[in-house]
Amino acid sequence: MAVSAAAARNKVAMICGELMKKYLFFGIIVSLTAVLAGCGAHKVLAPPYQGVMLPPIPISVVLPPDSPISAADVSVARLTQEQALSQERAPSDLPDEFAFIEGFVLEPLATRFTTPARVRIEPEIDLPAGTRLFLFWVGSSRHGTAIDESPVQADGSVTFDTPTFGFFIVAENTLIPRPSDQFIVFGYTDIIEGAIPLTAHFRAVPAGGSPPYTFTWDFGDGSESASGETTAHTYLEAGEYHVSVEANDAYGRSATGSFTPIVATTEYTELSSVGIDAFPIDPGEPLRCGFFPSITGGVPPFTYEWSFGDGDTSADPQPEHLYPDYGLYQVHLTVTDAVDDSADAERVIDLRSVKLDAAPTFGSVPLEVTFTITIQGADPQASATLHFGDGNSAAVNPTAPTPVSHTYGDTGTYSAQLELTEQFGGEVFTKRSTPIALVALPPPVPYIYSIHPTQAAAGDAVSIYGQDFGIYHEDVDRVVFTPSLDAEILEWGDTIIRVIVPEGAEDGDVYVARGIYESNRHHFNVIEPGSEPQPPVIGLISPQKGPPGTQVAILGANFGDAQLPTDRVMLNNLDLEVLSWADTQIQAVIPSFAEDGDIVVYHQDLASNGYFFDVGVFPSSPPPVIISIDPVEGSPGTSVSIVGVGFGEPGADSMAFLGTTPMVTIVWSDTQILAAVPTGGGDGEIRVLRGGYFSNAFAFKVIPSPPNIGGLQQL
Repeated sequence: MAVSAAAARNKVAMICGELMKKYLFFGIIVSLTAVLAGCGAHKVLAPPYQGVMLPPIPISVVLPPDSPISAADVSVARLTQEQALSQERAPSDLPDEFAFIEGFVLEPLATRFTTPARVRIEPEIDLPAGTRLFLFWVGSSRHGTAIDESPVQADGSVTFDTPTFGFFIVAENTLIPRPSDQFIVFGYTDIIEGAIPLTAHFRAVPAGGSPPYTFTWDFGDGSESASGETTAHTYLEAGEYHVSVEANDAYGRSATGSFTPIVATTEYTELSSVGIDAFPIDPGEPLRCGFFPSITGGVPPFTYEWSFGDGDTSADPQPEHLYPDYGLYQVHLTVTDAVDDSADAERVIDLRSVKLDAAPTFGSVPLEVTFTITIQGADPQASATLHFGDGNSAAVNPTAPTPVSHTYGDTGTYSAQLELTEQFGGEVFTKRSTPIALVALPPPVPYIYSIHPTQAAAGDAVSIYGQDFGIYHEDVDRVVFTPSLDAEILEWGDTIIRVIVPEGAEDGDVYVARGIYESNRHHFNVIEPGSEPQPPVIGLISPQKGPPGTQVAILGANFGDAQLPTDRVMLNNLDLEVLSWADTQIQAVIPSFAEDGDIVVYHQDLASNGYFFDVGVFPSSPPPVIISIDPVEGSPGTSVSIVGVGFGEPGADSMAFLGTTPMVTIVWSDTQILAAVPTGGGDGEIRVLRGGYFSNAFAFKVIPSPPNIGGLQQL
């Protein structure tokens, strides 16, 4: 369901324009039932404001009781839109329908909480009431992972929960209308035609917007304007008068209602007709309605006989009535003038309550949503249908509704709505719930970049490096070894997973399954006890594409300490020129006339797995350059700052290495990388891989970790 934000806004604007033309008139009975909430009506929403940008905003963090860090450790930095969306600090591809509102980074990066931390954002300016914001946790790749959604509170604040610290983007879905944005005003008069002096009573009823409201009336006869929700005006000359009312809300938005003309005559005409208008008095009292007559002709004064359909009556000109229960009611009005002419009118007031709730309303596909349905005042013979917004629907029992579940398999923004239909007095009446917006996002597809070590025995721990594994481990997430064996998970992060090689695993592909989405396949060699020698294993080739003559680094294991006479590296049926040979790394050159295919290492007549190399002419880019590293020695887990140029943006082909072991990247920008010393590696050289090209190297010394002594009490 791919709909652009611009197309959606144009469509909504067109619909709202048609509604304005159709409904903003005095005396149209159906006006409020089509637009207003209450008295059997529903509200029509408008597209959200565009270009809402916030100034620097206070951000506070409340840590959970079991937090691994203290409040003094927390720091917050705001990101500009350019920084957040241009891969400079926190690269993220927001879906097309989302508009950037705010970006920030919480540090220490990658801090994880068992009980979520709470982030409170307090804008210095108010967003319109009803605004729904979405929070994206920005992973190592160019994908955002939806964490939470929140409406703006009455005090203008927004609160989110997050299980981890990192880069965040607050965005608004432009396909979800803000309830307060559609602002319409309706005007009513109690008389449409009569003899001069003709006194008409007016009432304005706003729909949408944000209170408090102000109203200005133009009576169409050149007289001074009037203000107020209700007013009266006397016409002294015969003529046709076009009246309008302008309303303004708390945000300064204005709406104008114009009406059918009021006709003032020189002589009394026969009382020909009377109409009934109804509107909600207070959204907090959905069963309380106000009524307004509209009279054509007749000789005042008039008398009124109202029957509200529940046994109660009234003689007031514009009565209010509180109904005892939800349902459909037949309202009757008889108006009698001074010469005993009378006219009658009837209308049905739809006070049935149809409510729809959904959870969750935001997440990645497949998005399973449970709908909770509340229906009040329906006849047992009524029918109810839940429309999911994706072309599917489900029948609902209107007198005893039960929760309904539905799974959205395609990405997009959907509008779900409950529809109730029944017959009353020979007519069919339909009542719809307020639509619920459901946002289904594409899940980041996991990608394996390397496995270290490239071979191990069953029962050993290995690390899988890549991206978009997810910030935490769901029950359905797996790491699968050949032949279809699930590995025991030791640690799970968005860029690194540690697992135990399962018993019975064989040489072959390993992949990460995140829900129904599977990563690429990466070869892994299982060491069999007592079986020697082990075949060579290629874990990584850099670069992975280039023309003949390209020098490539082949990283892996079991290549041998030196090249034997029968050892070779081949691409399809062509030998690569070997520049250097070591047990874990080979430098070689792509031969002339090479074509796309798998590079294979042969050692002691044993062949490695194949690793695909793309032969072609590609735009060249300079390799990254390291200027300095700090510190130059440290124990496993120590953070190392790597300063240089040309590191580019983080991605599938961007990593830092200590020797041949990948380092866990914490922060990555074009000029600085913060990475952790890996566990299990020794002294070596730190290099940066970007775009398939290695940088220069800086030596790093790994020192033992300090002992972790526990169980002692201070004396």
